[in-house]
Amino acid sequence: MPAVSVIVPNYNHARFLRRRIDTILGQTFLDFELILLDDCSTDNSRDILTAYADDSRVRIEFNATNSGSTFKQWNKGVRLAKGEYVWIAESDDYADWWRSLSTTRKSRLPFAGHGALRTTTS
Repeated sequence: MPAVSVIVPNYNHARFLRRRIDTILGQTFLDFELILLDDCSTDNSRDILTAYADDSRVRIEFNATNSGSTFKQWNKGVRLAKGEYVWIAESDDYADWWRSLSTTRKSRLPFAGHGALRTTTS
């Protein structure tokens, strides 16, 4: 089980996706899965997301119809998550600040990043 499930819900953010995904995959923290969700985008988001399918840390889910709600996508991601913590990483943002943290400093954080939630109790 990964420590963190990173969920990237997307709808028509093709122009931001590569930077968002690359900054997540390029982190020094490695104990995570990346769940890429697409809510039936009409731009070339699907092509961009598919380019990451060969990475073993990545799972991709494409909706057949638009859900009409970011919150439905968040909930779907949480249902798919296997990690102890969940980080909802919006598709139009990026994560360079996380890369710059030292491993020691990260290990003291009770969460994976801004907006992370614990999914299990111990």
